[in-house]
Amino acid sequence: MKKIKGFSINPGKVFAKVCLYSAEKHNIVLKRQLSTESEVHNEIKRFEGAVKTCSDELDLVAQNVKKEIGASEAEIFIAQKHIMNDPVILKEIENMILHDKMNIEYALSEVLKNYENKFADLDDEYIKERASDIGEIRRRLLNHLLHKHPEFECEGQAHCVRGKERIIVAENLTTDMMIRLDLEKVYGIVTEHGSKTSHAAIIARSIGVPTVSGVREIFFETNCGDSILLDGDLGNVYLNPDFQTVSAIIPQSEGKKAELKIIKTPEGMEVLANASLIEEVRHAADNYADGIGLYRTELSFFRAQHLLTQDEQFDEYSDILRCMN
Repeated sequence: MKKIKGFSINPGKVFAKVCLYSAEKHNIVLKRQLSTESEVHNEIKRFEGAVKTCSDELDLVAQNVKKEIGASEAEIFIAQKHIMNDPVILKEIENMILHDKMNIEYALSEVLKNYENKFADLDDEYIKERASDIGEIRRRLLNHLLHKHPEFECEGQAHCVRGKERIIVAENLTTDMMIRLDLEKVYGIVTEHGSKTSHAAIIARSIGVPTVSGVREIFFETNCGDSILLDGDLGNVYLNPDFQTVSAIIPQSEGKKAELKIIKTPEGMEVLANASLIEEVRHAADNYADGIGLYRTELSFFRAQHLLTQDEQFDEYSDILRCMN
């Protein structure tokens, strides 16, 4: 048995077998000099096609997320689409193709990595996290251009269950991974990299799946089918734990609702929660808050990274009202 310390993204304790989920990081991208105008023209066409296809993908993802999870979470993917189609970014990539005669894969990788690094160097933690959005956009475009697809390590093998009733182990906690998984059937998620304020973490909390991140080398320490005990309350992960450890951390009596006693707010008083995100509203409702005293609406605009329309705001505030009955 081996214990590895990470940090909690979403609480919960679960013991299950591992499914390894692998995604191409594109750390090294082939650089190729274009030699003819015909090649340059073809690269521009490939670039335009990739942006169009990936934008359509993000629209479809946003529709599905809105239906399955919520309007606020769907805005994550609309925001990524807007970043991908930013005229300044598109022009920089296009200039590298037209003037520097670079292939599209190298051009977009260099431009987007530059923006990713700039965001990562900022002091503001919330803005800093947007570097992960740019990284996901870069990987999505490169996956399309290079015909790469994230998949389970045991994909195609007879024993592969694609994460059903398993704990997913991956290198990075990303929104793309979250929406590709059938999270209703996943028992937990463990990753090497991620943060509490990332969009992927927001989705994990919205769905309620126990998640621990910051677990160093976990992807290379485990194999599909190994057993893992995930303690999302304390951020601990146990590889191939013994029976005594599992019994101590997940006692048989834990979680019996019949043993819980709900204490109502005294008459004449109200307990109101402060919230900044829809998942915090859900948490308040789950813990029997009487209402929301303060809701920081500006964070919805920061998260969407565009000026929300009246209809978008109506949808989000309607979700909040439904959560609080």
